Amino acid sequence: MPCPRCGNKVTMSTVTHNIWFCKCGLCNICHPSGVYWNQDNYGHPHWYQRSRTPGSIKPFVLGSSHGGHQWTPDLDRVHPFLRQDKVLDLDSTMINLLIQKQNHYLPKALRELQLNQRKSSHWAWWSFPTNRQGTSEPEPKTCLSMSAAGKYLINPPLIWKQLLALIIVIIKKKKKKVSDIFPSVDHGRIKAFIIFFRQVIHHQHQKSKWLSIILDQLETNF
Repeated sequence: MPCPRCGNKVTMSTVTHNIWFCKCGLCNICHPSGVYWNQDNYGHPHWYQRSRTPGSIKPFVLGSSHGGHQWTPDLDRVHPFLRQDKVLDLDSTMINLLIQKQNHYLPKALRELQLNQRKSSHWAWWSFPTNRQGTSEPEPKTCLSMSAAGKYLINPPLIWKQLLALIIVIIKKKKKKVSDIFPSVDHGRIKAFIIFFRQVIHHQHQKSKWLSIILDQLETNF
């Protein structure tokens, strides 16, 4: 069962109440460490029903609920962070930020690979975007939700497509592995990128076949 905001797994509170709780850690604005019913301090937990629509997410208020846990969903309000317009605004903002960074940093990355067939400077965060921010990525940090990544693939930046294509050319023509081109510190990022965008493509109505081919080549030649 995915969280409607981030696509990560959640757990169900009770079948009878038909309530599910996000424990993904994405919604740090809502709750820094997720929602666990065996904890007394929930911060700002949220809930949603199985319909999984943003409008079904409600903020909690103090009350008598679930065996005296003192939290009950306010059914008359939508969680302000997860209103549909807020989700759309956040997606657009993050897509634009990522594209700005790609247009700024990836031309240098392209030249670097053309000259050396190996990455030596820092640009993996914007070449291999995922749903998680880079730990050491310069501020403002970037990440894409599942919905944002789907929109991003509708018209991805040319420089990004050129860079990915060049990586595959190096793999094929120079007989290189991904591990030959990228230092070990980037390997986890690249693997996460492959997994994440496979999920994004799976949910597309019109599949990004060009990217599927690149993901296959990256995975096969790691």
